[in-house]
Amino acid sequence: ESIAQAGIQTVAYTNDADFEGATHILVPGVGVWGSRRLEKILHRATQKNIRRILWQMETLPPPDLPRDLATRLLLRPTPHRAKGLSRSLDSALLRRLARTLAATAPNLAETISAQELRLPIREARYNKRLWRAGLLDEVIVCLETRRDFLASMGIPATFMPFGYFGSDAPPPSSQTKDIDVLYSGTRTPRRAKLLSALETGLAGSGYKLEVVEKGLYGDERDRTIARSKLFLQLRNYPWELPRLRLMMAVGGASLYVTEAFHDTRPFENGEHFLMAPHDDLLDAILQHLRDDDRRTRIVDQARRFVVGELELGG
Repeated sequence: ESIAQAGIQTVAYTNDADFEGATHILVPGVGVWGSRRLEKILHRATQKNIRRILWQMETLPPPDLPRDLATRLLLRPTPHRAKGLSRSLDSALLRRLARTLAATAPNLAETISAQELRLPIREARYNKRLWRAGLLDEVIVCLETRRDFLASMGIPATFMPFGYFGSDAPPPSSQTKDIDVLYSGTRTPRRAKLLSALETGLAGSGYKLEVVEKGLYGDERDRTIARSKLFLQLRNYPWELPRLRLMMAVGGASLYVTEAFHDTRPFENGEHFLMAPHDDLLDAILQHLRDDDRRTRIVDQARRFVVGELELGG
């Protein structure tokens, strides 16, 4: 809607007929398309002199990923990696990378396994292959960590932070807060253990954790967040704060509470959101459920910061 308000006509790509009259193609993440299909589309866009922009929406590895042999081999943009031999080799390399992390970055290794690095490594490989093939004119990212990682691979990404466009900034929410704590997401084995402990601890103090595993999107999601006193995030990757979810919490006047992250720029813990190590998460949640004034103060400060500092222009 904001793009349309700026007078820019957009068309969702379905086939090459949609290239007619186009000047730019914006790709919202490689993973949505699959790298092989995307390469063909970008080749055809090149032939029509259309500017090719990738909006990297999926997670990338941390900027300080050890640059050892395993990392270099995992990031090599070679073809046919889907074959069994390549998959086996990748698994071995990921295990080696996990050992390196355990030795050189124990805090990181404690919170993420080699298997969980598979998706970020794959996304990094896609970016590298497309950039080296000359199929991208620009890469856009919304997190500093992604910009910094791409820079380490020689890809100069454009940083465009999440924010609000003009009058799209959310008005203060007056929704009745009848949900104590909301969690929306899948129950991975790690999350299931944490959620179970939080559910038990909250119930023992007279509070309830509402868990929605799927089907919460759009207006219904916004309304549900607005009904919540706290909006809980259990992280996938310790180096990437899910900033978009934080912005959703701000829009619903819900206190965003999460496990500890390495980099929370530009938001500050205790000022705009609540962050605590997972062992201390229950106590932090209980403190802010019991103290309405304290919780409301952080929520109000977060909204003033977002509307005042993250407005993207009219």
